[in-house]
Amino acid sequence: MKTIEMQVTAHDLRSTFGDVVDYVVTEAASLVEGWTHYDVIAHDRNIGGVEVWELDLEHRELAGETECVADVYIRFYGMSDDTPDDAIVADAIIEVDSNAQKRVRVKQSFMKLANTDTDFSLAADMFIRWCVEEEFHPESFRLFNERIQEEQIDDTWDFFFGYGDDFEKFASDWVDESEEDDYIRFAKQKTN
Repeated sequence: MKTIEMQVTAHDLRSTFGDVVDYVVTEAASLVEGWTHYDVIAHDRNIGGVEVWELDLEHRELAGETECVADVYIRFYGMSDDTPDDAIVADAIIEVDSNAQKRVRVKQSFMKLANTDTDFSLAADMFIRWCVEEEFHPESFRLFNERIQEEQIDDTWDFFFGYGDDFEKFASDWVDESEEDDYIRFAKQKTN
């Protein structure tokens, strides 16, 4: 687990970054004295009564690791309209799950491949597009992440060769049984 400490200025909270620290500090942590812990594992979570749609920390030191955020701890000191922009109004400790970095790399690969002809197979191309268009929610994407080795992520995925447009065969090898019909329906609609 990697830990990143950051100080939040009044300017940060007055800006339009809209990251998780801004949401939490302005809407929830201001009601708590001392350190406050927030479990921030997934998007679209209700955190301390605040709806946090997306964990966007790219304007800070976390560029490329947004989805690896495991926990956030906030200590808010308060601010008012008269607080100078450069005043430190909160401290934040953000824990980053280093194991999640593999998942982020696979997602980035899927995003790059989603609308290209990969030469893997049509069935594999449709699997990649399906995962992207479903915003990586399918269980099949999670299972793919478990199967692929870290050192394979940047290589040619030759395990996807040979399926052609045999969506059923591909589904039986790569898609969670509960999602096979969804994937096959998606693939056939996109290729007709």
